[in-house]
Amino acid sequence: MPRAYSIDLRRKAVEAYANGAGTLDEVANMFSIGRTSLVDYLKRQRETGDVLPTEYTPGPPTTITTKGLAYIRWIVERKPDIILVDICKKYIGRFKKTVSPSMVCRALKKMGLRRKKKSIYAAEQERDDIKKNGKNFKK
Repeated sequence: MPRAYSIDLRRKAVEAYANGAGTLDEVANMFSIGRTSLVDYLKRQRETGDVLPTEYTPGPPTTITTKGLAYIRWIVERKPDIILVDICKKYIGRFKKTVSPSMVCRALKKMGLRRKKKSIYAAEQERDDIKKNGKNFKK
């Protein structure tokens, strides 16, 4: 994401518009900023008295705790082909907190674990009848 314009530039643009240096478009072009940015600065000036950028507000804290991450890792190590819904059920049963499959997926990604499951095709390659006739298949 691009950086916010400097406070000095914001103040100068708002002051220029307030002093009648031109229309919104003209002042925006004069300072090489977007018209919408200038409108936002004017609105912020009216509402708060200054043009300071708004502070970053993070989203809600994660539901899956450090202990929860360790538990999920343990589950996946024991059964690598477990599906996300089953991990959710086990997590809810253990910690009594509701988690969604997308939350579990993000937790797995955070831990560097893959969601790849066993393939039926790969298991079929190990069957004796397939190995016996394997010379007939192209590689």
